Amino acid sequence: MILAGGSAGGGKSYLLCMWIATSAIRFNDTRYVLARKTLKILKETTLVTFFKVLKEIGLEENVNYSYDAINGTIKFWNDSIVILKELTASPTDPEWSSLGG
Repeated sequence: MILAGGSAGGGKSYLLCMWIATSAIRFNDTRYVLARKTLKILKETTLVTFFKVLKEIGLEENVNYSYDAINGTIKFWNDSIVILKELTASPTDPEWSSLGG
């Protein structure tokens, strides 16, 4: 069990990004979701941290992974994928079924 909390700048996003990146590398053909309230906030904050983590562990874009900004996905060489999602509530999706099972 991994627990993280605290105020801004405490490393919560970094820990999450490291966990997702290393899990995606370790386990072939797996799916992960990286989400924030809005995609704008996600791309300006957590996604920057995610790419920083990938660089720190020695991965290169278009070699070890590819980023599809249009579809909001990051696909690794082993077919693992990270899906970027917005968590803003939608009246047309009251059951949050867009997040899947």
